[in-house]
Amino acid sequence: MVFSKIFSRKKIIALFLSLIIFCSSTSVISISYNMNTIQKTNEYKKENFEVDQKFIYQIIENLSHICYNYSQGRTYGTSGENFAANYIYDFMDKINLKNNYLEKICDESLLSIYPNITRYKLIDDKIQINGFSLKIYENGTAESPECFPIASGANNPIYDIFNYNYSYKNLRLLPGDIFDTNFFLQNSISFPCKLNNYKSMIIGEIILPRNDTIFNSYDDNKIILLDSNNSQIFTKQEKDIKYPKFVLSYDSNNKYDSYANTTFIQVSKENWYKIKELVKKENVIITNIISDGNITLIYNYEKIIEDKFGPIDFEYMFIEGMPSINQTYTELKWKILKEFNLSYYSLLFLKTYIWGAIWKIGNKCRGGIIYDNDNETHLMICSLKDYNYIDISQAGGATWPYTPLFSINNTIGSKLYKDACLKISEKKYKVEYYLDQSYNESAISYNVAGNNSKYENDSKIAIISAHYDGYWGQSSADDAVGTSIMLGIAKLIEDYKLESKYKIRYVAFAGEEYGFRGSHFHNLFHFNDSIAYVINFEEEGFEQHNPPVKLLLYSPNGSILDAAEIILEDIGYFEKTQTEIERNKKPGPSDESVFVKRPGINTFCFGKDHNWTDYHKTGLSNKVGDCIDNINKSLLNIVSEFSWRMVEYLLFNPNCWFTNISFTSFNSKNNKNNKNDSIMIHFSINSVIPKDKIMLKIYYRNEDNLNDYYHLYQIENFIIDSTVLKKNIIFSLNDSIINGDYSIKLELYNSTGRINEIMNINNKNYNDTASSNILHLESSLLHQEKISIFNYVFKNFLNENNIIKLKIFFDYILRK
Repeated sequence: MVFSKIFSRKKIIALFLSLIIFCSSTSVISISYNMNTIQKTNEYKKENFEVDQKFIYQIIENLSHICYNYSQGRTYGTSGENFAANYIYDFMDKINLKNNYLEKICDESLLSIYPNITRYKLIDDKIQINGFSLKIYENGTAESPECFPIASGANNPIYDIFNYNYSYKNLRLLPGDIFDTNFFLQNSISFPCKLNNYKSMIIGEIILPRNDTIFNSYDDNKIILLDSNNSQIFTKQEKDIKYPKFVLSYDSNNKYDSYANTTFIQVSKENWYKIKELVKKENVIITNIISDGNITLIYNYEKIIEDKFGPIDFEYMFIEGMPSINQTYTELKWKILKEFNLSYYSLLFLKTYIWGAIWKIGNKCRGGIIYDNDNETHLMICSLKDYNYIDISQAGGATWPYTPLFSINNTIGSKLYKDACLKISEKKYKVEYYLDQSYNESAISYNVAGNNSKYENDSKIAIISAHYDGYWGQSSADDAVGTSIMLGIAKLIEDYKLESKYKIRYVAFAGEEYGFRGSHFHNLFHFNDSIAYVINFEEEGFEQHNPPVKLLLYSPNGSILDAAEIILEDIGYFEKTQTEIERNKKPGPSDESVFVKRPGINTFCFGKDHNWTDYHKTGLSNKVGDCIDNINKSLLNIVSEFSWRMVEYLLFNPNCWFTNISFTSFNSKNNKNNKNDSIMIHFSINSVIPKDKIMLKIYYRNEDNLNDYYHLYQIENFIIDSTVLKKNIIFSLNDSIINGDYSIKLELYNSTGRINEIMNINNKNYNDTASSNILHLESSLLHQEKISIFNYVFKNFLNENNIIKLKIFFDYILRK
């Protein structure tokens, strides 16, 4: 049964010291852990209403330190991630969330709902690291640097590369940029080309035509078809041909034919003989066919390499430094893909090997090393085979890297790179490594979910989420912080028994780093749920000013972004953190983006991932990089407040109302005529939520003028310390308010209504109103006499009939 994959935690008993998992329709998880326990608080004083920072920090610490008991940390599908799931579940129990459960991410559950969508079979697949070692030898002395292994993700048809035990010794090093196009610019020629569509791409080798006499003369009507299979040559008359063209195409039997559209290279007469020489050398590769509409022919490749390093007659590894922090993570992945995946030029689009010099060099590569731009940390990433589990074909059938990679820190990597750039005879380092990887078709992983206890309407659901998985390090900011804030808000709501507009489902998602596995599963499995909101908390809590990072707000709904900026201004976020804010009217780069196609849904996400130097990094035995020592408690407090205020705005309608209200006229000390010129407004405001930021609007109307309307006199913003606020406000005559009879009207807005009123959305955003009786006010100040005369003129002469007469008169004058 599908339901058998959704487990009640009541059936999960801590029996053993280690994790035991039975993979069956009635799977049981047993975990015993020695961690700080979460204590309940019995006193919930309204004046102390806030997200409990002590609890949040304790959860961050406990989740972060899992990596010291489990070597692969909270990585998707590992015992460490399962351990964290049970810990989070226990916390949900302790704060009295309802109907809590562990939701197993598995293909069987989805295929029972979507039997014809076979790609969902991949949702619980992963490439698993079973063991690894990297050693650097200098003059026979071995050093084992801290590193992170990146599994080979290419599906080689020759052998099962997913399940493979790599083991190599005595490897030399070469710089990774020897396959970079820029390396060959001095030995290349570029020509304009015409791509039939944006997917057209040629990566391969020009083969010497069988009949090279075709190059002996220049003919405007000549087309050369170079086929990678048999080098056929055709000539054809075409009206639009002004110069000869190379027509490059793929083997018609290639199953990736949709990526193999013909590409025309227009060649000018002056370059005709250059082309002829290039092709005759039989040593040409084609690269750099990108959106700029040019194709680059590179030649003498083997000679270039040998001139720089000597003959490549040995096995080696590439080594390459990380790009600058200003480059995006996607650019980094593409760089690694391009420079380390030696099958890229062949397997990615052609599914056949390159014949010629590039293969002579490429087939001796046994892996790659990437080194960080920081001296202490190294990068952690997964292969695209894992990340793009839903539909591998979206990358043209490609996965990466073709050979294993290892990431190391800059201290070791920079000296290895210098060695890699030397000639063979001058190199002093050798590398040895092994990597045991296997393909797991049923990785065990769980989302953790619970629900709030009080809500107005259960027909719609609002999800508050964060992902609790990480990599092999502490993964504190990404995203133990988000998970902890989510649980802290859940605790606050339950402690004070607050009633939400919708049923709130708190979900700690698994497998976010591996392609949003948990959120994809939850979205698909709960396809019948009516979800109104998904609010997701991402990377936060760290402080970094060099380079500066921004707080990134994400939502397709511009009004939600407007509200977020108002709340950030209210809490003084910029002044307290010196962090700029950037709004993005689109889904964020995390779990909430999975839900955006649902009808009627609103999503919101925030985090700081651009330019973050510790993104997906660890080092020094997991004590640097993304770790708890880099979490700033003061910033964490501000972020928690912002998170709660966004939840309050979107999911609550914190009712507020007047009590004990009175309006009393009195004579102010500046008034000399012993008559009342002011009104004392005394009131109390009650609110269902403590510390709610409310707004009061005060209006007045002159009752002597029957055509008068209410004028805005004053706006006051208050924060209710507990749940009752007592205030006095004075209304007085001034230069623009004349003597006469007046009534006062008050409008009271809760925090949600206040923000909506500021944004000028909706009508009647107020929660309560109050009005006074008519009170006569009279001031002794001289200006009141002048105003009274003006008012007399206005009331008696500028009436509607006289205004019409004046208009007719002025129209007549203008026509003359």
